[in-house]
Amino acid sequence: VAEQLIRKALHPYADDLVVATKAGLTRQGPDVWTPGGRPAYLRQQAELSLRNHGVERIDLMQLHRVDPDV
Repeated sequence: VAEQLIRKALHPYADDLVVATKAGLTRQGPDVWTPGGRPAYLRQQAELSLRNHGVERIDLMQLHRVDPDV
């Protein structure tokens, strides 16, 4: 939801604006967050962020937390 709100407020983005986002956690319920570090999941989240922001490139993709199972 945050990415969509940012796009609504700022798109089209200024040339010098750095688009940053994050991935790597899944939410199972209120206050329940679990690391999700599988490559396929992270790629899916990157592609979703591209679509949500309406851009061809994400300047900075941050990993929330290392997944100890990966």
